[in-house]
Amino acid sequence: MDPRQHRDMPGATLVEPGTGWLQKKLAIRRFILRFALWIATGLWFLLAVVALLVHFDILPEPLKVVSGKELPAIAIVIGLIFILSEQVKEYKDEAHQFAKTLQNRVTLLDDDVKNLVTTLAPQLALMQCVERLQQALHKVRHDELLSINHLGLDMEAAWLHVQDKLLKDEGKARPIKVNYRLLMVTSDYAWLDAVSPDLRGKMKQLCDRSRDKLEDIKSHFASAANALDYVDIEIKTYASLPVVHGFYADRPTPVHYVAFCGWRGSEHSTYHWGEGHYYEIHGIPQADTSASDVLNLFDGYFEHLWSIGKLVYRNHADTSVPPHVAGAQIQAAATNPPASAPPIASGAEASSKSEADHRD
Repeated sequence: MDPRQHRDMPGATLVEPGTGWLQKKLAIRRFILRFALWIATGLWFLLAVVALLVHFDILPEPLKVVSGKELPAIAIVIGLIFILSEQVKEYKDEAHQFAKTLQNRVTLLDDDVKNLVTTLAPQLALMQCVERLQQALHKVRHDELLSINHLGLDMEAAWLHVQDKLLKDEGKARPIKVNYRLLMVTSDYAWLDAVSPDLRGKMKQLCDRSRDKLEDIKSHFASAANALDYVDIEIKTYASLPVVHGFYADRPTPVHYVAFCGWRGSEHSTYHWGEGHYYEIHGIPQADTSASDVLNLFDGYFEHLWSIGKLVYRNHADTSVPPHVAGAQIQAAATNPPASAPPIASGAEASSKSEADHRD
């Protein structure tokens, strides 16, 4: 278990792996240094006393191991070593304290740099986001599956960029397989939740444009025939005021492009739709960062709307069901349909029926 998970737990003591042994090793080292210092001090004192006894001819002759001239020199050398060791120890303590101070300052500077990078992070336009993702997709291998989750508005401008940049095989012999899940604003304004009177006109326009753009997308896939066979697209609509939009791709590395809608301006009287304010988030941020909150907000909101959204188009069979199961279900429904349910439709028929059910 990651010890950082218990950093904020009451009464918990944070111990990094290997810290206990390191502390014991340092304690043993300090003890050895102190013991050696005591021995050196005692030896120096003993030699100093012997040197005095030799100098004044107090020491008996048999105990004179070295001459009287050499003994004082040895005592002085040992004394100098002792003094230098003490000085080195002081320098070492000062250097250690300076290193700790420097580390603290570097940590503060690192936090300041992170805050500065967050503040200065560019907010991208939709075209820039799509172009960046297009460049990254050149690194995706042809045997991989690219998954895209797109939480859109009316797709008036976004579909043109996606069609031109992301869903083009560019003449490749083996295009990348794409699983594209798209959420759009519902085309039926009557299905929307309660909307502020100031936004009813704008939301009505979004719904109308969403209806037209959905038909354009269907026509594009119908006319492309097998040219877009490598794309599995599934479209659902949501009936609520948009609060976040953008898209996510899992290849070659996970990346999010997220923009927010909301009341802004003087006295928060203007509803901003987030144009030109996309945030780019690469990979999986640390759990205690604002980027992680943005990522989780987008992913959670997308999956919530996807779970309750209305299916309006799917160009291929439902890939979430095993082929043999889906085939058996279709055959059984075609040969013996339930009395309370209509025959199963496929392709454009299924999408048209789903949209009609939504309007009803």
